[in-house]
Amino acid sequence: MTDPLQTALAELFYAAGACTEQDDLRGAELCQAAIQPLMAEVSARLHPPGPFEVILQTYGDRKIVIIKAVRAMRPGLGLKDAKDLVEQAPVVILTTPSQSTAEVCARQLQSEGAQATVQPKAPEVK
Repeated sequence: MTDPLQTALAELFYAAGACTEQDDLRGAELCQAAIQPLMAEVSARLHPPGPFEVILQTYGDRKIVIIKAVRAMRPGLGLKDAKDLVEQAPVVILTTPSQSTAEVCARQLQSEGAQATVQPKAPEVK
């Protein structure tokens, strides 16, 4: 079985070699356009997205249970703060560096009747 990253890198090197053989400007531009998606794939695999956010979309019919679940995910969060956070839905409940942790938390909220999603954290604008 071939590793997708190795395959993408091989395709990228092959395409880059083909581009250097182009004598005309138009051919080189077309080659560069063809390489862009490969470069994006390789970059995404080498540098996975940073932190992940668990977003509570709606809390459903079991608000008290969702508040308890949020408090369990965020130690130190008081009852009133957790209640206020849940009632602000859609809202980011948790930011974690691990995608698997974020997915576990989202599934926990979903199992209690909430709608929750996981997405990579948007980069901060400076």
